[in-house]
Amino acid sequence: MDWKTGDRLTHRFNRELGPGLVRAVESRTVVVEFPAAATTLRLAADSEALRPFAPAVGFLARLGPAGETVAVESIPTPGRVQLADGREVDEHQLWPAPSGETLVERLAEGHLDDLPAFAIRLACLRLGVLREAEGLGSFLGGRIRLFPHQLYVAERATLSDPVRWLLADEVGLGKTVEACLILNHLVRTGRAERTLVVAPETLVVQWLGELWRKYHQVFVLLDDARLADVVRDHGPGFNPFDVYRQVVVGLDFLRDRPHLVEQARIAGIDLLIVDEAHHLRRPAGHPGNLEYRAIRPIADLGRHVLLLTATPLEENAHGFFRLLQLLRPAEFPEETSFDELLTRGEPLPPCTSATRRVDVGGLPPRVAFPIDLPEDQDAIALERAVRALPTPHAVATHEKLRKLRAALASGVALDGLLARNEIDLRELSGKAAFSDPRLAWLAREAPLWRRTGDKTLIFVAERAVLEHVRAELSRLAQLRTGVFHEDLSPAQRDIEVAQFRLPSGPSLLVSTECGGE
Repeated sequence: MDWKTGDRLTHRFNRELGPGLVRAVESRTVVVEFPAAATTLRLAADSEALRPFAPAVGFLARLGPAGETVAVESIPTPGRVQLADGREVDEHQLWPAPSGETLVERLAEGHLDDLPAFAIRLACLRLGVLREAEGLGSFLGGRIRLFPHQLYVAERATLSDPVRWLLADEVGLGKTVEACLILNHLVRTGRAERTLVVAPETLVVQWLGELWRKYHQVFVLLDDARLADVVRDHGPGFNPFDVYRQVVVGLDFLRDRPHLVEQARIAGIDLLIVDEAHHLRRPAGHPGNLEYRAIRPIADLGRHVLLLTATPLEENAHGFFRLLQLLRPAEFPEETSFDELLTRGEPLPPCTSATRRVDVGGLPPRVAFPIDLPEDQDAIALERAVRALPTPHAVATHEKLRKLRAALASGVALDGLLARNEIDLRELSGKAAFSDPRLAWLAREAPLWRRTGDKTLIFVAERAVLEHVRAELSRLAQLRTGVFHEDLSPAQRDIEVAQFRLPSGPSLLVSTECGGE
């Protein structure tokens, strides 16, 4: 809508503000005064939350400068209203009368809803109580299978207020799931609105995807392009955390922009989640590394904070306690001697969880099915030739080990390490690459897996082998193949995985070891 100075409006998501008066129009924003809330806000002009204010029949209002209380009897023409005493005035002369604060006052003013609306409201309240299940419902709704230890940690953490917790489960036990359960609970129970997820650059896109696909949470990736959008739409200096309430940002990106840290602090982040928190280091007597100093001001707001790390117990005791100090500064002041606490055996405050695989009976077993393949004579000949290479000095020994490791993976991997004069080895590596019985077996079986709707993940040791496997499967089996490797950007990796998940996507995904986790 094209707003102009003097327009009246309401904010449909923040009704407690009351009607507002447009004081100024600035490019794509409007400056609105809300007298009832005694505040003035700058809002996006195209926001769907803003609605024109117009009095309805039965509406109680103040008339003119004197503030006479009147009631709207009818609306004879657009922009004109007839009052209960017979007078007809322009609707711009009316301003809402203060509503009663109690139900009795509202009833006395004639603010009544019809019976069907009341019945629907009552039914919704009843269904809401059933769904919440005494608090359990706020953890449900995600498209994921929950394990008992994850729900236990989430319930235990959210008993405190604010929630300031260190999630230090072993890899594979679902720290991210626990963090998202806590996030859902805090958002749905109204305990958090502005949420900031800080993760390593390689994981930010993964966080965005996981939050949307599994938990129906829409977050925005805050990067240079998004910051430029904020400047273009709202002007220089506008706080991006006032535009986007749920944000994912890279740790390095935040670390390198102290002004962004300050904007997050000013906006008042309700929930801060830091993944891979062991990157936050602060040696004794030191203010901390740049990552620590970027997180500290936001954590010091005293609101909800979750630190996720699989390695704090593998670090020294000082590093572990520094993370606890970030969470509970009042309980661990600067002069605290962590070594003395350990010596005295004093229990830690309830702010950590470190589930081990042994605690939950281990991870589900994986069953291996060995495949009998014909003996690969070309690969054997290649290995023997590499083992026969002379090693007159230490550098030659090192190079021989590299070549042997590559030859055991594939002839393709070795080919990239050979010098121009190593013609015999190059010929052997080429034969071994194209007679590999593993490729022949995959090319025979993969179409069968495709027809039954199965998805197949293939791991290779070397980047060159990945491209060779992909090309050969395409040539031999005419199958579309996805790839996952360290040279792809985080966004490209996420796209490859998303395509692989689709029923219509590739049935094969070939990955280097970087996709192992």
